Amino acid sequence: MKLEDEFTAAMLAAGNKRSSIKSYWPHVVGFIQFTRERYGSWVHPSETKVEDVYAWRRYLATKLQLSPKSQNQAVSAIKFLFARVLGKPIPEPEGNPLRAKESKRCRRRVVAKPDLIKLFKAFRPVDRLVPQMMYASVLRLSDTTNLRINDLNFANEQIEIASTKHDHFRIVPFPSSIHDAVKRQMDMAERIHRDDTSENPNGVPVPHAYARKCPSAPNDFRWMWLFPSDSLGRDPSDGRLKRYHRNDDHLRRIFHEAVKRSGVRRRITPHDIRRAAATHLHLAGMPLKRLQGILGHNSLEVTQLYVLEDEAEINGSHSPFDLLDGID
Repeated sequence: MKLEDEFTAAMLAAGNKRSSIKSYWPHVVGFIQFTRERYGSWVHPSETKVEDVYAWRRYLATKLQLSPKSQNQAVSAIKFLFARVLGKPIPEPEGNPLRAKESKRCRRRVVAKPDLIKLFKAFRPVDRLVPQMMYASVLRLSDTTNLRINDLNFANEQIEIASTKHDHFRIVPFPSSIHDAVKRQMDMAERIHRDDTSENPNGVPVPHAYARKCPSAPNDFRWMWLFPSDSLGRDPSDGRLKRYHRNDDHLRRIFHEAVKRSGVRRRITPHDIRRAAATHLHLAGMPLKRLQGILGHNSLEVTQLYVLEDEAEINGSHSPFDLLDGID
């Protein structure tokens, strides 16, 4: 079995998602390329030494100049490789940890409401609903693209989020102001579903082994994606062509293009939309405990660090200079 296949199998067995594998594997490749340059030939990771790992870690910080967060993701990938695939955990002597020190107080400026309005207007109508739902329901981009028809509860104005980054089931708001746009998107998804009924008998992927329990589920409209892809993709679990949701990376590119068109002169990422929604909800009076449940955080402390609580950042701040008279 190839190393990549072993790594993928170990990640899945540990309960990780394929998106995590997609993020981790390039770091493993980077480590292998680093050791090749270090030794002058290809070396299997099982034949490398602990010193190689620490040298690679210094290389990430000094030569590639990765941020502490990116360094730690790379370190997590290599630690998993050695511990779970190669069976030789990496020792970390006290005072010489592999992980980089991250600043817990590093915060991004919250996106102001006028800038959000400009941004939403800059999207093409066909693409606008994704960022609007991220803001309306405080969702990650991946939460939004993974939405299925049966996750939506119009009567109770709620969305059930089951397929999440950390597998935390949660219920988020689904305001009536966005229902009409979502229903139009559902009509579009239903047209694709009807075409697939005759042209794509494999339907859509369903969670875990539910297709064996309920063979009709992949072709049931309730399991259809709210944002289906225009083309079919191959399911890595069985090799069949199936209908997937829209690609997250493609939507990120669309998002960044919209930011440029909006005229907002600051960097905005898709995740800033979720952070802004959480901050605005908190400033509107939502208790942190309720917000923690919506965000799916394990602890209240994480939510406190996540939300930008500084109201001066939203509403403007005062300077002692403003109190001086007679200055032009």
